[in-house]
Amino acid sequence: MMNRLVISIGNTHTRWGFMHNGILKQFKIANVETVETVNRAITDSTTNFLTRFDSIKIASVVPSRTDHQIHLLEMFYLSAVDQVRLNDLQKVDFTAYEGLGIDRALIVHEVYRTTEDAAMVIDFGTAMTVNVVDKTGVFVGGTIVPGHQAMLNAMHISTAALPELLPECTPHDWLGDTTQSAMQSGTAFMIASYVNSLITTMATRFMPLSVVATGGGYKSIHSLVTANIEVIDDLILRSLLNYDAE
Repeated sequence: MMNRLVISIGNTHTRWGFMHNGILKQFKIANVETVETVNRAITDSTTNFLTRFDSIKIASVVPSRTDHQIHLLEMFYLSAVDQVRLNDLQKVDFTAYEGLGIDRALIVHEVYRTTEDAAMVIDFGTAMTVNVVDKTGVFVGGTIVPGHQAMLNAMHISTAALPELLPECTPHDWLGDTTQSAMQSGTAFMIASYVNSLITTMATRFMPLSVVATGGGYKSIHSLVTANIEVIDDLILRSLLNYDAE
């Protein structure tokens, strides 16, 4: 099997990974860091594992960082870096959706590639995206709403007194008994209710329907989700490893 280094430049973080002794080694760093710092983190991680690569693939939703990141990677590894684009994903038809981000396309493509059935893929990131593909492999659309952290940030920034909070991965009561717990409960139940409702609605349109969750934001609301959801934390990296597999 070819060994591949894969990098995903997202809106808030850059993630990368590679297989080592049959295990996916994965890393991430916030995009507040410079491209040079990110590149050093990537190259240090691969040097530590004494890993050599047959190919390097990158996907990015941040054009301002992409070319510079590719240049630095090519300088270090002395190898071409291939940028994965929408038309490289052959298992799903994305033509009906204009302007789809490669991050959303990749995770949908990977789920459909492995299931070949209708699926809803929910990415619980800074922005929570819901993405649906039908059983024929046509991407039919999705939704984008603020993620849990973004909701909490918006209340803090938009008001004079509401505190800055991180999402809590604890069971929630409907009614908070402090300002902080009221914010945590309100946002968690809002997201979970939206997810539960959307899954119920889509399950009547696409039967059977596989539901997959990815992204760190799912941990804070998982106890409130009533549907059966498969969780794949490293979906974006696995999609880059496998997108061109037969």
